[in-house]
Amino acid sequence: MKPDVYQSQRSLLNSAPPMTAPASYSTILCHRLTIKWRDDVARRLVKEAATRQVIVFTHDIVFLLLLQKFSDEQSVGRVDQHVRKLANGAGVCEEELPWPALSVKRRIGHLNNEWQAADKLFRTAQQTASEKEASVLYGLLREAWERGLEEVLLGKVVERFRQESKPSRS
Repeated sequence: MKPDVYQSQRSLLNSAPPMTAPASYSTILCHRLTIKWRDDVARRLVKEAATRQVIVFTHDIVFLLLLQKFSDEQSVGRVDQHVRKLANGAGVCEEELPWPALSVKRRIGHLNNEWQAADKLFRTAQQTASEKEASVLYGLLREAWERGLEEVLLGKVVERFRQESKPSRS
């Protein structure tokens, strides 16, 4: 029997008729089973999402990217969100993917927003807070450069969190 699916980042695959009950899957499985059936489970969930709403909770970025890939291939609508714990409480939904799954374009947008907030701290003479933000931004900028190398320089032939390389990609 094949396993169900994952927990925490949420990808809502939705093109469901209004009267169809949604399906919810959480992927809390042992690692070996996950790898063995990951593709089949993702394909099945996307196929199901063509006829009803499917809600997937997962910590597995590879699985999340498979859901994106298959939903794009099959033209199944999707809303990507992730659940975070913030200072004001846990379970806060954000209308984008988590940082590791963002494209370079989205990362640049995020970095621009964060830089403006850090610049404001610097201009208002909040030295300690501004230095802390600069350090975080440096780490994010470095990760964005790495992602840029994958997407632009390497042409997505090799990407982090992907199971295969695509040397024949043009």
